[in-house]
Amino acid sequence: MNDRRTQQHVEGAPCPVCGVPVGRRPPYAPEHSPIDDPMLTTPSAKLCAVALEGQIRVFDVPVEASEGFGGAVAAGMDDDGSVRGMVGLAEDLDDDLRADVLAFGIAVLAGAMNVVTRSPNGYLAIGRTRLPAAPTGVGHLAWHMARTCGRDTPSATFELVSL
Repeated sequence: MNDRRTQQHVEGAPCPVCGVPVGRRPPYAPEHSPIDDPMLTTPSAKLCAVALEGQIRVFDVPVEASEGFGGAVAAGMDDDGSVRGMVGLAEDLDDDLRADVLAFGIAVLAGAMNVVTRSPNGYLAIGRTRLPAAPTGVGHLAWHMARTCGRDTPSATFELVSL
């Protein structure tokens, strides 16, 4: 059995920071979640399903256009005029880093959309290097989302850069 859990973050135990059970959906979550689909076998696939459920478009960014960043978060408009979030991921990310950057992008759009919409170009680059785990905010939310989708990561916090 591959037991990658640490004593600090045992699945189902309360998060020492916020008290939410680690790696489990809270009891108020819908009975059927897109992450329960048996065809979704990787954390990044499950996070893509979460993004789709949240009306967030996920797309690949060619390596030559990513300028050394892990991805980008953006706000755009749908045909009906509603704001839509977008997360672009650098094509050369391995699956683990891809999942962490995607979780962070979703968390930014869910918890700090105003940061994106107030940026000069309507988008922000996401750094490629993980920062220390955030005890609060979108980094902490991203860590919980990654864990819930099966990604055992020490941090899903990245730098946001205005270009």
